[in-house]
Amino acid sequence: MTEQIHGLDITLTCDGGIIGGNPGGSCYGSWVSEVNGQTVAMSDRVEFPQHATNNEAEYEALLSGLRSICGCFSDKVLKHSRLTVRTDSQLMRFQVLGLWRCKAENLRPMLSHARTLLRRFGDWKVLWIPREEMVKEVGH
Repeated sequence: MTEQIHGLDITLTCDGGIIGGNPGGSCYGSWVSEVNGQTVAMSDRVEFPQHATNNEAEYEALLSGLRSICGCFSDKVLKHSRLTVRTDSQLMRFQVLGLWRCKAENLRPMLSHARTLLRRFGDWKVLWIPREEMVKEVGH
């Protein structure tokens, strides 16, 4: 008998930012993950150790959320699941989707890592949401 794997509908809403000037400020991010419409995990505010650009902060928040989700479920479950990433960063969205080239050397390793994690899901998409909506959901 074959094991029945039920896929999940997972949503990751993520946002990164800089305190103290872009570039070179203190990097932080927040994310919220939902599974089948229920909030299952969230970061209040993750401080990243390096001084960075706003775009690096956006990627760090994405990677933090993806690592958390991937750590909660087996590869079998992820392979049958659908992930929706919600971000207010058009640059990150279009780079992850492969619609824009990544010209910035500092972002290439993060983009590559994000794509590696995304390939673990059966299906995934990245949606843009307005900044005002992001502030309501993650608080900054």
